Amino acid sequence: MITLQDVSYSIGARSILDHVSFTLADQEKAGLVGINGVGKSTILRLMCGSLIPDCGSIIFPKSSPVIGYMPQTVNDLGIPLEQTVFDFLASGRPIREMEGKIRELLDYLSKTEDEASLMKAAKELESWQQKLESCGGYEAEDELLQIIDGMQLQDISLDARVSTLSGGEKSKVSFSHILYSRPDILLLDEPTNHLDQKSRKWLASFLGKYPGSVLMVSHDPSFLDATITKVIRIDEVSRKAEIFNCNYSRHLIILEQRREVQERTVKKQETEEHRLRSYINEMQGVSGKRKRQAISREKTLEKLRQKKVAPIKHSKTVHAEIVASQESGYCPVIARDVHFEYKPEKKVISGLSFVLSRNERFVVVGKNGAGKSTLLKLIAGVLHAQKGEIVIDPKTQISYYAQEHEDLNPANTVIEEVGSISRLPQRNLRSLLSRFLFSGEVVFQKVATLSPGEKSRLALAKLTLQGRNLLLLDEPTNHLDPVTGSVICQIIREYNGTVVVVSHDVNFVETLQVQRMLLLPKGDVIYYDRKEIEKYQER
Repeated sequence: MITLQDVSYSIGARSILDHVSFTLADQEKAGLVGINGVGKSTILRLMCGSLIPDCGSIIFPKSSPVIGYMPQTVNDLGIPLEQTVFDFLASGRPIREMEGKIRELLDYLSKTEDEASLMKAAKELESWQQKLESCGGYEAEDELLQIIDGMQLQDISLDARVSTLSGGEKSKVSFSHILYSRPDILLLDEPTNHLDQKSRKWLASFLGKYPGSVLMVSHDPSFLDATITKVIRIDEVSRKAEIFNCNYSRHLIILEQRREVQERTVKKQETEEHRLRSYINEMQGVSGKRKRQAISREKTLEKLRQKKVAPIKHSKTVHAEIVASQESGYCPVIARDVHFEYKPEKKVISGLSFVLSRNERFVVVGKNGAGKSTLLKLIAGVLHAQKGEIVIDPKTQISYYAQEHEDLNPANTVIEEVGSISRLPQRNLRSLLSRFLFSGEVVFQKVATLSPGEKSRLALAKLTLQGRNLLLLDEPTNHLDPVTGSVICQIIREYNGTVVVVSHDVNFVETLQVQRMLLLPKGDVIYYDRKEIEKYQER
């Protein structure tokens, strides 16, 4: 059993976690939930040892448990870029080293005649054979191939260097490496961000049978329901943990029932308080029996106030709008026979042509590595085509939202980051940031210390300041909680410019009222069809 006992953590004057306590039993699968910025990713980083709590303790069941930690962002993966994909995956278990040691010992036994040396070598051989068996032995490679298949890595060359992979491919390969390593404890931060529906279904099944403990942060309700039996909710007001021994959907029902009971109780108390106050006011200046009754009512009112149930504090939500300051041309972007490759052996986009119409919603679809993020970078001018051209209409003004937030300066404070693109007075910037849930001392917090969800909100806040007429959005809801994601979707839906979006979230795409979709790597442009997009993602 893993125990967090009164764990607190702060960044400067900002309290992230306040005496958080919970347990995770052996082989238990639990979801860590709560709004963005409440401290979920912080808990995982504390548990894997990359952060140290201000106070409290984290107690593990044995002295050195093996922990597998999957962070949210590709930049935090820390994977060896010059290894081949297969060598990196295989390094998840030291099978090759063990087999090599066993071969050495067998060779030594065949040549040694000294009895004492033979007995020592035989004992050592037995120890290595037991270690090999505990790692899956000669069946390990079959397990690895099953993970490669389940995580849809077939389209990635196993002989390719990790450095040649796209961000989504690196994430999937790193995740597969962690799953294959079979740690005692899996700490997963948004594990489905780069996965299509088929891979999500496989992963849910894999985690359900996983022999170790699993603690995951996820904003995907259906995935949580399919994998967990316990919810650990971090409250945004108290910064403490509350435990629900059920799946995600059931915990939402419990919260709603509790809210309804609390609202009825508050209303009933308010009615009773008003009745008692009215009676006491009417009895002002009376004497005798009626005065004693008024005094009795005052005592009752005081008791009611002492036991009064506080009204529910509703979570704040983002409230803003993105407005294009001027119209673009009728065709804001024209792509003509575009080719792009990172290296000769890594051709990403080949012979791509399409025309964007003013104010349309356009979604780019394809598996990881198909060139979706690359295309957005080509349109934004971050990358340049080696052949063909992308023509940007003179009236087109581009805002680019990067999937991994590489456009944010980690050394800036939150307010410095928005101030870097605006000359508005600080009070105006603070007003804008408050609409994206950055208030108080948080605006002076370094960008590097923000959670991925907070970085997403900050990047979106910058879009509102720019007021441009073409938004390029690369997985804009990846790190957002469901409520914030829904609000952001409505903001983008009401935007009066052109939108090009890459997203695995079919519900988000549909709510956005996308008109056309570009299928990569084929390059076909068709009218939007939900069934077609789901089918295409699973091919």
